[in-house]
Order: sequence, then C-alpha cells, then structure tokens
Amino acid sequence: MTLMPAHRLAPHAHARDLDAFREHSEHPTGRDHVPAHAWTGAAGGAPCGDLVRINLAVNGAHVADAGFAAAGCGAAHAAGSATVALARGAHVLNAARIGTAQVAAELGGLSPGKLHAAELAADALHRALGAAAGPERGAGGPERG
Repeated sequence: MTLMPAHRLAPHAHARDLDAFREHSEHPTGRDHVPAHAWTGAAGGAPCGDLVRINLAVNGAHVADAGFAAAGCGAAHAAGSATVALARGAHVLNAARIGTAQVAAELGGLSPGKLHAAELAADALHRALGAAAGPERGAGGPERG
C-alpha cells in the first residue's frame, strides 16, 4: 500500500497529522481481524470502488473488540484502522457517535477528495452497531458479512 503524499492531506495538515495517517497506514489497528461472535457492517462507494467492513464484538454496553477489512485506496485502509482504534473499548453509545469528522481527525485530517473514506468507515461501524443492537441479536447470534 502506498502512502498518500502530503499535498493530498488537508491543507492545514502538519507533520504530526502526517504521522497519524502514516501510523494507521503502516501499522493498521485490527486489519483482517474478526473477533469471535462478531457483528459486521460494510459500506462501499460504487464510483471509487472502495469498501470498508467493520467487525465488532459487543460485551454488555461496550465494544469489546473490533477489526476491519478494506479494499480500495490507502485512505480507506487508514480509515478502517482509525475507526477500530476509536471504537475498541468504547461504550456502544459513544461508538455510535463516531462519525466522519472523528475518523478524519484520528487520521490527522483528510483532503476533501479522500474524506469519503472516513464516511465509509463510519457508515460501516454504524451498520455493525445496528446489527448488534437489532432484534436478531438474541435470536440467532451474530450476522456474518
């Protein structure tokens, strides 16, 4: 995977911001990890071909574990990692509040052209949380994919 050049990040990005994006790109949190009894949410963008899938396990009122898989641009992979980092250990209501802005901030900012990656990752998280909270939760276990 190639890193996004500095000029492709948000215009206000500083060296520290570049480090955050680089960390999630080079050392992604939870890449290809599927927790036991995971609930899954996926979101993809037809025009660009990016896809982010978030897998999470809920224990009580907290996200006990999470992982992701992504296909597409480097920003999609980094956004999946950032979303997992933000969601792991969070109360489910706080995890549900994770949106595009929080994912982009965890990455140190994204250019308008790459912001869609944060949108996809947040949407995938919300779908996974919705599956975990849905009526099928007690009647048959986690949804797979």
